[in-house]
Amino acid sequence: MRSAWFGLMSVVALSGCYVHARSEPAYVETTAAPVEYNTYPATFYEGHNVYWVGNRWGWHDGDHWRYYDHEPVELRRHREAYVHRAPDRHEERREEHREDHRR
Repeated sequence: MRSAWFGLMSVVALSGCYVHARSEPAYVETTAAPVEYNTYPATFYEGHNVYWVGNRWGWHDGDHWRYYDHEPVELRRHREAYVHRAPDRHEERREEHREDHRR
């Protein structure tokens, strides 16, 4: 049995396979939420609304704002399918603001 296990591990090691596992996505916590975060693209994930703000997914949690340290696969797929197709309302507002100041 021991030699079978060693043989299997040798094949895996020589094949270049590896496993990288995380039990859950890591997040960073801050005390200030982005201004008007609820106007940004959003979806429901892990029991709460998450918002695509500043090129990362974040959410409001009580007195804190949290964002994922690494983008979870499910959220990346959602962003690629929906977020980049949607018009950028914030860019439209910035352009309107620029035009107002030019007048």
